[in-house]
Amino acid sequence: MSKAAELAEFGGGISSGPNAVEGLAKAWVSFANTSGTPASLKSINLASITDSGAGHYGLNLTNAFTDNEYCVTLSASAEAGFGGVACIDLSNTTASKIQMYTVFNNANTIADYDRNNAKAHGDLA
Repeated sequence: MSKAAELAEFGGGISSGPNAVEGLAKAWVSFANTSGTPASLKSINLASITDSGAGHYGLNLTNAFTDNEYCVTLSASAEAGFGGVACIDLSNTTASKIQMYTVFNNANTIADYDRNNAKAHGDLA
């Protein structure tokens, strides 16, 4: 079976353009911030990461979504094993930029974390 046929069977159909398969993440990134500067480790559809202060990041997408109505899942963790809370900043998120905060669990303060992840599902423009 060809890759296209496998994707069609798995994803419910191939559409045209950047929405190759319905249901799959259209953007994702795993990035580190161990030196105080965020650096992408692996990504799809990520143009750059903006550091907007402690625990505040802008994930700039290469290909924008059709609108702001897409689903984002975020996570943050430290090398020492302490988990954080990653939150989306809806007031500053756009079709081409995911704005996120990472929050220290126990103190409820915005803080940098060693490893951060984001993925987004929706329709690309």
